[in-house]
Amino acid sequence: MLDLRLFFDPKALNEPVAPWLRLPLAGVVAAGFGLCLGIALDTVRHWADQPHAFFQLAFLAAVGLGAAVLAVRLFRGDPIVKPVQGPPRPIVVRILGLVMFVLCAPAVLVSTGWLERIELIVMTLGGLGLLLAPKRLFPPRTGHGA
Repeated sequence: MLDLRLFFDPKALNEPVAPWLRLPLAGVVAAGFGLCLGIALDTVRHWADQPHAFFQLAFLAAVGLGAAVLAVRLFRGDPIVKPVQGPPRPIVVRILGLVMFVLCAPAVLVSTGWLERIELIVMTLGGLGLLLAPKRLFPPRTGHGA
């Protein structure tokens, strides 16, 4: 079973990526950037055939930009994020769950393919789970956090 305690330990979250793992991870993330770039170029090439080409292109640009920044940071050995003080507050998790639920639930109703529908249902249920029970996912907080 997956042990989630590692994800909530601030000491473990602040440790740098191991040097032997840094370059393979950077390669995988750079390949993800290349995949986003390829799909974005294909979307531009077949603009009229795509039902929501602008939104698809905006999503691919955001994910591709994030992947490019992450790959560069991994290649250079820079820290990926600023130091982590602790896990997020439950209200932040509830808000993210609400956003996931509100965006994915209507998308399930208008989805056309079964694979897309199953993916959106899983995302909707994940958002509902984060909205209803965030305290089950996080350890109790002892002090004031950010």
